[in-house]
Amino acid sequence: MERLRESTEFHKGAMDDLKTQLKRAYSNEEMYWSQKSRVTWLKEGDKNSQFFHASVKGRMKRNRMVNVQRDDGSWTSNEKEQGEEVVSYYQQLFDSQGTEGVEDILRGIPNTISDQMNANLTRTVTKTEIKLKHNLDCCISKNQAAFSPGRQILDNVIVSHEYLHYLKNKRQGSVRCMALKLDMAKAYDKVEWKFLGAIMQKMGFSERWINWIWKCLSTVSFSFKINGDQKGYVTPKRASPGQAEELMNILATYERGSGQMVNYDKSSVFFSKNTPKGEKVVVFRKLGNVQMVNQGKLCKDISAIMARYWWGEDKGKKKMQWCSWSKLTKDKGRGEMGFRDLQNFSKALLGKQL
Repeated sequence: MERLRESTEFHKGAMDDLKTQLKRAYSNEEMYWSQKSRVTWLKEGDKNSQFFHASVKGRMKRNRMVNVQRDDGSWTSNEKEQGEEVVSYYQQLFDSQGTEGVEDILRGIPNTISDQMNANLTRTVTKTEIKLKHNLDCCISKNQAAFSPGRQILDNVIVSHEYLHYLKNKRQGSVRCMALKLDMAKAYDKVEWKFLGAIMQKMGFSERWINWIWKCLSTVSFSFKINGDQKGYVTPKRASPGQAEELMNILATYERGSGQMVNYDKSSVFFSKNTPKGEKVVVFRKLGNVQMVNQGKLCKDISAIMARYWWGEDKGKKKMQWCSWSKLTKDKGRGEMGFRDLQNFSKALLGKQL
């Protein structure tokens, strides 16, 4: 701008254009530091880049990782040891554990990919297309409600609630039922690449497509940003009663073949009302560390915490219980506190999806 003012060929239009660019640059800088500071309480139009910059520095200081605890209980003493410990953890996580019994799993995998689908998948790639998206409905089983057009993940929630409602109200009959919720430990990180390749081959994907996916997996590498600095470098190496017992055998076969592991501490089992207590105990023992739960237990536990806040113990003495919890959850229009009954609220949210 100074050079333009001193020039003999001064153009007002050029000066206005430069001022507009400078104003846009200042605005972009302001927006950058505002977003990075994560300060949301300032009104739109406030300008204070120095304040935002100080907020960013303060947040970085609060979030700074001082040390990391090792598996043996000891602690790192400097950032170099932190980086080594992080790299060691993820290197073990991404290392191949080998596969066993893949053939047993593949028996239940249908061939769903046709020659025409393979031709569409492996044709010349354009900038705008996502090829696999058009064939997802053939790759994903009908009882999986996510990832496919026309399906909603909440459909699974509705089906689960319907099944639990059935179990909760099944009080008669000789047939006893149970539902088992499984949690896969590090579900995406622990899938063996050989297992994934075998599944794609069994489904009917062409070798060209499988090679493309293999390249995407095998060429990935990771580094870790610790306190603002890059630390370490990791390259994944995954190249390579009676019914309850049978269920555990199936899960064990899947674990050996896929490399995934069931997190039994986060898994749970729910029995129908007509299941005798003795039978529950026997099945529960065969399921190992799977937790036995009751429907609505989480809502009841949270409600109990809220109730203890109002009339729990204070310095070893119980507080005065002025009114029952059922009254506290009634509407304010009726003269009560209007606290939410979490079980009813959960059912209302579920009904909203219907």
